[in-house]
Amino acid sequence: MPKVAIDHAKALATLERAVAASRVEGFEPSSKFKDAIKGIVCGGHLTYRYVLTTALLAKAVERNANPLVLQAGAGVLGAYDARSLCHKVIVPHEARLLDNGLGGSNEPYLNKPARFKTLSLSNAVRAGNDKRTLIALHSALSRLQSSQEAFLALRDLVYIARKQKASQTAEITQVVGRALGGRTAVIAFLRGLISASVHGETSALVAAALLWIMGISRSQKWTIQIHPVNESGTSSNEIGDIDVYSDGKLIITAEVKDKTFKLHDVEHAVDKVKAAGHHTLHFIRGPRGSVADSSDQELIEMSGNKGVELLISDLGCLIDDVVSFAPPSLGLKQVAEQVTKYAKQARVKAETLHQIANALS
Repeated sequence: MPKVAIDHAKALATLERAVAASRVEGFEPSSKFKDAIKGIVCGGHLTYRYVLTTALLAKAVERNANPLVLQAGAGVLGAYDARSLCHKVIVPHEARLLDNGLGGSNEPYLNKPARFKTLSLSNAVRAGNDKRTLIALHSALSRLQSSQEAFLALRDLVYIARKQKASQTAEITQVVGRALGGRTAVIAFLRGLISASVHGETSALVAAALLWIMGISRSQKWTIQIHPVNESGTSSNEIGDIDVYSDGKLIITAEVKDKTFKLHDVEHAVDKVKAAGHHTLHFIRGPRGSVADSSDQELIEMSGNKGVELLISDLGCLIDDVVSFAPPSLGLKQVAEQVTKYAKQARVKAETLHQIANALS
């Protein structure tokens, strides 16, 4: 079955036209899909935001495009290369046109929800909010009938994406600006932050903040890179969840788990460290982190046999130890600013931003 070809130059022009239309003074979303769009774009599922945007853009450009298609080889009427359209048109221009309102992902179609041939209610997804988002997305795209409808919906989407991003940024900026207190307040904030996992994002942020505190405690200006949690297609330079550099040299790499994991998960992390020519891995467990099929000693022995020293730490203990021995000048505002910096770097979910704000309140 022949594929539908999407002209990328025309697609970019269409996206720019939708953005321009959404910036007109007094504009308000008005398409019949506006409520569904708001729920998906402002929801916690990053990949589905890109799927929705890509489908609307494809249909707005080419009326024969099937908005339920996720892969070029779907074998259905109206199949098109959704991944190429997203990665070559939407992703490179998201920061310029949408203020990274979709999440700033670099290769969203490499994530599991976009690896199916088509969007279907039978696609595997977490129960709860993610499942409800899939149902809403499928319902909206199934009702999309014309290129004009798609363009009007796309116009609403870019407006909502930019507005919700601005709202999130303003909220967290205001809360961080009011943060007061010293080391005791820092401990309370970091412990409050990891009281909710948000798919492991909060623990990763706290681990990065603690590494920053370690650096300043040693009067070192470390460069700390935190990578998006549970996202494929990140930088080829990524080794662990958090990589720390000093004068351009890797000095620390850390893996953070805030859920039940297995030996093969740790082994995969160890193999990445070894392949990078590094010989130490810090494995940090969040409050919900535990190994299901092994013991700490077995993990350490497995890693040692591969030539990598595995150092296992519990995040709660690290918070107490690192912050307690930090310089007396360490303040809550400083730490909160670093956490929000890493949140931006890791492109965390809106739910995680709310959790930061709640932990500071």
